[in-house]
Amino acid sequence: MPIDEAQAGFEACTRGEPSPGFAELYFQSAYDPTVAPEGKHTMSAFVQYAPYTLADGDWTRDATRSVGA
Repeated sequence: MPIDEAQAGFEACTRGEPSPGFAELYFQSAYDPTVAPEGKHTMSAFVQYAPYTLADGDWTRDATRSVGA
């Protein structure tokens, strides 16, 4: 990621706007099914840049809507 894109992502994040340039996703339950209830999975995400507080909405509502839970 060029430095200008990284800077723009950081600046959007400071305004509460997610601007992921890349993400690493980890599905622990794919390797160890005991870490989630049967039929369910766990996922961890390392994403830059994602603000703690969104400018519009909240992570719980938006994450639930995104994954269709």
